[in-house]
Amino acid sequence: MAGVLPPPQESGEGVPLLALGHQLGFTEEEINDLITAKNNADALTRMEFEAMTLFESVGPDAEAKRAKARLLVFGDNYYQAKSQIMQPINTFYHLIDEHTLTAVNHAVEIANLYRLVFIATVLFTIAFLWRSYATLKKKLGGTAQEVHQLISGISHGDLSTIITVTSDMENSVMAGLSKMQAILLAHEDERDRTARVIKKQLARMQALFNTNALGIVAIDKSYKIEEFNSASEALFGYTKAEVIGWNVNILMPEPYHSEHDSYIDHYIKTGEKKIIGLGRDVIGKHKDGTSFPMHLLVGDASVEDEHSYIGFVQDITERKRLEASLWERL
Repeated sequence: MAGVLPPPQESGEGVPLLALGHQLGFTEEEINDLITAKNNADALTRMEFEAMTLFESVGPDAEAKRAKARLLVFGDNYYQAKSQIMQPINTFYHLIDEHTLTAVNHAVEIANLYRLVFIATVLFTIAFLWRSYATLKKKLGGTAQEVHQLISGISHGDLSTIITVTSDMENSVMAGLSKMQAILLAHEDERDRTARVIKKQLARMQALFNTNALGIVAIDKSYKIEEFNSASEALFGYTKAEVIGWNVNILMPEPYHSEHDSYIDHYIKTGEKKIIGLGRDVIGKHKDGTSFPMHLLVGDASVEDEHSYIGFVQDITERKRLEASLWERL
């Protein structure tokens, strides 16, 4: 008929109740209750089947059989058989509830155990990290950021932040930085002191250089003029700006003009002094091209492989005139 669902289609092989119960995780007691309920249901079915058979009887004793059938389905035995079906089912449900409750409680216990393990793990991790942090901080003598800032400052020459080391920081990184800072500060003080001494000496030398009555000319390894004092300007007629960077032989007439460089080359190669360290009378040349007698003393001011020389020049025109006058009288 329309609206009536067809009976379910069975497929595959049937599974025994006992095997199915084991597959579903039922206990033996629960499965026994199901089996008992099934047996009682089978007994009730047989009783109902017998009653139906008696009720459908015909013949002279049909009425007696129907009476017996009514007795089977309405008697105490029938109701007792029904109750015997429900009793193991109720027991089964009760056991299932207990089993489920036990499983739930067990799951809760497991969950609580995992929760406790998780909390213990977190606490252990926090304790471990804190201990590691405390150990690292003790080894560093401060936080990593503080140590980084100090190292960065020292690497950039900033020694203004004085590192204070307490008794519990003796073997720490901060203690090492403090010692290094003290050494660097001592070196810096020594460097400043040396710089002041050198500056003072240079100022004195510059004063002597500028006020000296002798002409002073300093040249480099290429014989180019590097320094030219006021007395030299008056003596040769050149300004300092005019001669800086020019070969010193512009101050000499021939043959000194051409031979000058070879004198110093010979000295550098052999160490034999022809003019270096020896005072001698030579001829100089004014800016206007005129010559004049002068006394020249050349000193070696070289440092390691950087050759440089300083010449001290004095105009001896008057001395030569007096010498000539004396020779004439003799």
